[in-house]
Amino acid sequence: MIKKLVLGSAILLVANAFAQDELHFKGNIKGISNDAQVWLSVGKEQKEIEVNDGVFDVRILLERPEYVYLYVQQGNDFRYTSFYLGNEDVTIEGNIADFPMNIQAKNSQHDALRYQDYLETKDLQAQIDELNDEAYELMEGGADRDSLYEVYMGVPSGKITVLEAQIKAKEFDFIKKNINTDYGRSKLVFTTDDFTSEQFKILTALVEPKYKNTKEVQYLQHLADYPVLEAGDKYYDFKALDLNQQEVSFSSLFKGKYVLLDFSTLHCSYCQTEAPLTAEIAEQLKANMDHITYYVDEDKEGVQKYYELKGKKGQVLWNKEGRFHPIQAQYRVSTTPSYVLFDPKGKVIAKWVGAQQNFQEKLAQLIKK
Repeated sequence: MIKKLVLGSAILLVANAFAQDELHFKGNIKGISNDAQVWLSVGKEQKEIEVNDGVFDVRILLERPEYVYLYVQQGNDFRYTSFYLGNEDVTIEGNIADFPMNIQAKNSQHDALRYQDYLETKDLQAQIDELNDEAYELMEGGADRDSLYEVYMGVPSGKITVLEAQIKAKEFDFIKKNINTDYGRSKLVFTTDDFTSEQFKILTALVEPKYKNTKEVQYLQHLADYPVLEAGDKYYDFKALDLNQQEVSFSSLFKGKYVLLDFSTLHCSYCQTEAPLTAEIAEQLKANMDHITYYVDEDKEGVQKYYELKGKKGQVLWNKEGRFHPIQAQYRVSTTPSYVLFDPKGKVIAKWVGAQQNFQEKLAQLIKK
């Protein structure tokens, strides 16, 4: 009998151990209809969820603590929210009106930090949203666009600029306090252009030895070691894979022409819109300029699809490490699409972030100089 009890206890312990080796994600969200399409997205994996009266129960294996996205499509209404989770037992409760940010995964040590981070800047972000609405109404009412920009976005005293600086200060303090947590380090890829090299050096010095070799900390080290490229600076050379998975050096792509380097991904709706447009612009300017796309994610299939989206024009490079590759730290890429124009000798002429109006005219004017 004792042997049976011991054996039974051992089996129970093993079963519990295996139960902890996956994310158990339960929810009760009001406002989700039974005919809604609901799915969970983690990295490359997507998993459809059956929902009954807002209640669902799903399990999924995570390789490491990471962002988990919950998407809900009800007719023409699309909502999403995200959490930072590991292989743990968690529950979410609330209303779909709480999406995307004002909802927390209960019993999660990882998401508790994510939600705390959100609360730190929630009020400041709400003020920014109000100011954006205010500026838009004034513009619609006929106010001068340039004057409005100076009032709201001027440096250093624009109304929105001041609040954004306060948010960055709070984010730095938060990461500084939590740099030795999975969530704290995960934020580094979203702050590549928010902090100075000196601030990144401060964060690097706070990292505990056991985390020094993680990809996040290696990324942080590059943020600390490589100053922001300014006009007149020479490119940071790097190696990447081409579509045939052959390694090439960025420096080898300078062949007497200007080079437009853009950072993009298939997982960015703006990039999908801009890819064929930018490729066509580059085609018009190909006599004087080569166009290189660095694909920021690690999925090989996405790289090929993006090349096809460009009409198979120009060249696409990538690396298997994805968004934490040092290249993106060196070039301070936190937003896609991002563009850098180099002269034939490899010196920076101009940089742009986001979709561009009159892009061909801008490029043509700079290339002529």
